[in-house]
Amino acid sequence: MYRMLIFLMVASALPAVDLSWKDVRDCRGRECAMKFARASQKVLRIDWKPVSVWPEEAKRFN
Repeated sequence: MYRMLIFLMVASALPAVDLSWKDVRDCRGRECAMKFARASQKVLRIDWKPVSVWPEEAKRFN
């Protein structure tokens, strides 16, 4: 049951990182691991912007 759950989690996450199940199945070696690491960084990188409570302070960030 856990194996099926993990499979579904991985299968649903692959389109988010622009990979296919074939890429996972044929993965061998360091190059493949680096490919997955780069793909996961695209998802994990967040463009943070400051949130200000006071309008005067907000003007400094614009």
